[in-house]
Amino acid sequence: MTTSTAGRYAVWAIAMDAWCCRLQVPLDPYDEVCGKLETAARIRDMPITAAVRGSAGDVTEIMLLRDPSALFGTPDVSRYEDLVDLLTAATGWRRRPPNRCRGL
Repeated sequence: MTTSTAGRYAVWAIAMDAWCCRLQVPLDPYDEVCGKLETAARIRDMPITAAVRGSAGDVTEIMLLRDPSALFGTPDVSRYEDLVDLLTAATGWRRRPPNRCRGL
């Protein structure tokens, strides 16, 4: 898992077949959020790329990403949607509306 304090996440490019989902998190600790994401990835046996917003004790948002250029194949979007359903049911996290992409 990669950690960055570089600031806000911004959309830089849009690729065909890319997918993302924003999840609202009710101030869960960072390590707990990472553990839940890792567990979900193992249960579903699929890669997860996530940007986590917040600090050590107050994660407020997660953005899950599907990278269609993954080295070992990329699961269908439907599998990621199922993963979101699993996470929201198991954690109480809520799905948020997607950000609108602004001019590139």
